[in-house]
Amino acid sequence: YQQQIQTLHPDHPMKLGVTRKQRSSNLINAAETGNTTRLELLLNAGVDVNAIDLYRITSLHYAASHGHLGAVQMLLRFGATSFVCSNDGISSPLRAALANGHTEIFNLIKNHHNGTIPSSESLFSIRSSRMMQTTTDISIHCDHVGAGSFYIDNAFSTGFIERLLILHESLRKNLGQQHDLAMQSTNAARRSHYCDTEGWLCSTLDAALQRRISTQQQPPPKQYVFSHFRFISYHGEDAATSFLAPHIDHPVLDRSRGRTSTHTFILYLTTVDQGGETVLLDHIPAKTNHDCIQHDNEIVRCAVRPVQGRLFVFPHGCPHAGRRVVQGTKIILRGDMIC
Repeated sequence: YQQQIQTLHPDHPMKLGVTRKQRSSNLINAAETGNTTRLELLLNAGVDVNAIDLYRITSLHYAASHGHLGAVQMLLRFGATSFVCSNDGISSPLRAALANGHTEIFNLIKNHHNGTIPSSESLFSIRSSRMMQTTTDISIHCDHVGAGSFYIDNAFSTGFIERLLILHESLRKNLGQQHDLAMQSTNAARRSHYCDTEGWLCSTLDAALQRRISTQQQPPPKQYVFSHFRFISYHGEDAATSFLAPHIDHPVLDRSRGRTSTHTFILYLTTVDQGGETVLLDHIPAKTNHDCIQHDNEIVRCAVRPVQGRLFVFPHGCPHAGRRVVQGTKIILRGDMIC
């Protein structure tokens, strides 16, 4: 049956999605990429124009953020509302358009709903006053899947880290206990999701990485941080949520740019004095409980201690794990990038 569907023309109703969830997801994908032909087919098929994704972001929000004027016009014509905020309770299509410099889209949405201009947030320094330091964990010349792994210290101000911690707490409250439990991973680490449609988080991380490149005597690589993030917390008082089992990460497709990620990054938002290190491994062990990475140093290539403000970058394909947090809470911002 699935093979028969794959042979159908892309515009065939069955190719628009069999379930309501599939069609809603396809609508959001079409808006994010500016595919107005597919967008119109889905809207004419009765897909909810205000359907939201995991990040509580609508099709209009994505289209406005990426500057797809035709998609925005179509969505408004079909009754899209600009007042649905994302899961941070703040970002909206109107704010996303303004933040990304899409003035025509901003005015279109504002006039369509007789909206008001979002108030500007207070500005603070995102750059640390201390000298940035870069540490290479595995040399780029090393014959290892984790070659080129590094971490950066002193790249961000205290105000920036505090803003992320406030955002993390806000997301957890908005998520709700029931949905939070449904989103648990296999080791029950507590997580919430955020999409940076306004670009403030991506641009700050990009700037820190660019500063690192500027200190090196080599041509700058094409790099950028993807806009979808996860906040993850590991709790030392709970054995089930205190560690991350050995695994590898998989590339993620940025639909808006048509490019696939190459690296994982972790920004540590808290300091853990004992335990909680992220370890890069030579291979994934047969036993994947926390004891195998807690004591088996033969497979550990390097260990990075969680220090507040430290940005750790490594290739997706490198096996890695998180050692058990002995006491306290480790909170990280996890994302994908091209590096």
